[in-house]
Amino acid sequence: FLSSCSRRPREVKAPTEKIFRFALVVKIPSLDPHITNDVYSSLAQSLVYDSLYEFHYLKRPRSLVPALAASLPAYSNDKKTLTFKLKRGSYFQDDPCFEATQGKGREVTGKDFIYTIERIAAPKFFSPAYSGFEDQVVGINDYHAGKTKNISGLKLINDYTVEIRLSKVLPRFVYNFTGSSTAIVAQECVEKYGPEFSQHPVGTGPYKITQFDGSKVVAIKNPNYKVVSYPADGMPGDKEKSLLADAGKQLPFIDKIILETVIEDQPTWLKFLVGETEMSRIPRDNTESAIVNGKISEDLASRGVKL
Repeated sequence: FLSSCSRRPREVKAPTEKIFRFALVVKIPSLDPHITNDVYSSLAQSLVYDSLYEFHYLKRPRSLVPALAASLPAYSNDKKTLTFKLKRGSYFQDDPCFEATQGKGREVTGKDFIYTIERIAAPKFFSPAYSGFEDQVVGINDYHAGKTKNISGLKLINDYTVEIRLSKVLPRFVYNFTGSSTAIVAQECVEKYGPEFSQHPVGTGPYKITQFDGSKVVAIKNPNYKVVSYPADGMPGDKEKSLLADAGKQLPFIDKIILETVIEDQPTWLKFLVGETEMSRIPRDNTESAIVNGKISEDLASRGVKL
């Protein structure tokens, strides 16, 4: 008791984890990327899932770079057949659904790519992503209608190569594979968890979900994540803005991400002001005090807040 009354200041330990906290405005209904694609669901899904392509962090206009793909697709002479090559060495996170490997996450293959498209287009499965393939991939309409057992326009060339035949020339078709709505999933995980798959995501992304209840998502670094480095190139002026200071360093940088639903504006803003979150929208009632002449207010700027 006496020692607890010491006048010596308590030693404040430096944080051992880099944690990013952000307040959501709505509850997240599902972590199944093929079922929901609203802004906040997609944000949470992108932590645990990868798609074939993503946008370069810094370059403008936006340019595609491979994620799970090894390169941009190769086009046939008539531009109607696209050949996709997958990157070797990309693994699903460890999970009991991988019984053949005793719970160790297995490598992503072309079969997973085809299964993902088949799942999105499956009969009686209403995926928002299907509209990006309907009337575009040869045979996909008949498959969706239950008339065929496979999509004739999909062909597995080998474990890392898939061919897609289109019904017409579609220069922007590849953009279907840039978001979480077409994230690659594993068939054995979908089948093992059934309806619970929407609450138990198993992906190839930079994070693993350790807690999810609709109102809160907690994600930690995925130890099986493929080697991805922060870009070494960007736009003119990026170096001066220190946006290339981390060039070549392995991603992700953050150890834990916490997304929590706080529906009301004022509690969200107050949590940010007292340091309980790292980023916040500015409620309409606080805009005039937070933003002055198009810039963040001096008071907030003095506290390290950036607009």
